[in-house]
Amino acid sequence: MTTRKHLPYRFDVDLTGFRLPEGFLFGVCNSPYHVEGFYNHAGAPFNQWGRWELDGIVETSGEANDFWNRYRAHIDKAKALGLNAFRMGFDWTRVQPTYQPDAGTEPPFDPSAFDRYADIVAAIYDAGMEPVITIYHFIQPAWVGVNLWIEDALVEKFMAYAATTVYEVNRRLVDRGYPAIWFWVTFNEPGIPPQCNYLNLEHPHDPATAGMDSAVTNQDNILACHVKLYGLIHEMYRREGWRTPHVGFNTVANSLYEFDKGLYDLCRAREHGVMRDALPAYFDAQRQDFYAYYNRIADRRLGAISEKRLDYEHSKHDATRDFNPLKFTRAIDALYASQTPQNMDYVAINIYDPFLAGVKYEKPAGAEISIAEPANRPGWWDWDHERKTYEDHLELYGRDTLGLPLYILEASIGHKQPLFGKAEPRPDGLTRIQYLKETLGEVMRAIQKGYPVRGYLYWTLADNYEWGTYTVRLGLLEYDFANHVICDTDAFGLPTGQTYAALIAAMRSGDPVALAALFGSLETVSG
Repeated sequence: MTTRKHLPYRFDVDLTGFRLPEGFLFGVCNSPYHVEGFYNHAGAPFNQWGRWELDGIVETSGEANDFWNRYRAHIDKAKALGLNAFRMGFDWTRVQPTYQPDAGTEPPFDPSAFDRYADIVAAIYDAGMEPVITIYHFIQPAWVGVNLWIEDALVEKFMAYAATTVYEVNRRLVDRGYPAIWFWVTFNEPGIPPQCNYLNLEHPHDPATAGMDSAVTNQDNILACHVKLYGLIHEMYRREGWRTPHVGFNTVANSLYEFDKGLYDLCRAREHGVMRDALPAYFDAQRQDFYAYYNRIADRRLGAISEKRLDYEHSKHDATRDFNPLKFTRAIDALYASQTPQNMDYVAINIYDPFLAGVKYEKPAGAEISIAEPANRPGWWDWDHERKTYEDHLELYGRDTLGLPLYILEASIGHKQPLFGKAEPRPDGLTRIQYLKETLGEVMRAIQKGYPVRGYLYWTLADNYEWGTYTVRLGLLEYDFANHVICDTDAFGLPTGQTYAALIAAMRSGDPVALAALFGSLETVSG
């Protein structure tokens, strides 16, 4: 549990001559299982979490935010905040639905799901926002089961889903006079499924397949699919005469290279001019660079000598041995077989506490499953936000983009609030208003340093269902689940959404007076 309080600090970014890069994206994010509602009960599509919902292992998702039907309310709220980007996902569970909780026969594609997703994207366009679309956000239909990423036949089924959905939704949009979708996220946090499915066991899993071998195969297949999807989407767009797409994925901050920047380094090896036989030396050099940088973060966070620091050093050794990118042979084969050295159009990061798992990357033996408060890491409301961590990661990635734009595709802090219950302040005392000022301040610092930051998307617009629980709340705005209404303040009555809008307006204006009014006298809190 977090024990240190956020301490006051004075904003110290030089705002002289600040100018936001043209086309900078400010937005919010969601994903299907979090918000769409009406999963995993009689007459509704079942995903791989359905059995856990039915067995009471996790809280039932119910109607969630009913985004599937009430999407316009969310889009209108986002538009009112002055946003120009809205991130959401397409769900395989909707596209090839099955109405039973366990694996079964593969069903046909459902054209009505393509119609609905086209409706939602069209509404985002109509609101003047760029749709940012995730193809895979940890969810698959129940008929696929829980071992998608370690069974070759299922991986092929995923590729068919992805290719069909990208084409069918775009075809509907273009036929209505809208542009084809530009911004694609192939995989949200591709390093998370190996951990949650096979190591930490926080997501539905098969105990018989748990362990490092399955985790490596999982990661290998996901990265190989990204490389193939990148080529497939670009080729489809060329063939159809659609605008050139913007395709990539987003990693999440992790103190271990193999679960963090190593994923980017593999997919960008050919861009670095690395021949296949030079990969061992390349990864060694990239790893050493990462840890030379990260050791300074660890010194600050864990101390030079401590039990946690010793655990971290052991974990670095184990990750290098067990999860080395050289083991991802399918991904490497796909990379060197691709038509182009480039397999990323952008770099995107989600910055949370990089030491979330207490520098352990396997679940303790015999630990009980708990979604909101897992045994192997702090509860979501105890995740340690440190302003300096944002500065560090924007620099770590910003100095190595090879000319690509850099996006923050998730930024968030959580608090604890059971469904229909009272909100509990974070133990560290941090509010979302303070968090927004600190993190957006670091975005400005990075831009002033010349790093190519081109977007900041907050997770999420309104509180939602979060991986098996309603107790974790992350919204800019509170969601009234009883009446399905998005409130005008956050759960503590604070004008967090309005503050986000004001911060965005000031950053867009570049007006030093407006910036100073919102940022210059900042005396919030920082670790």
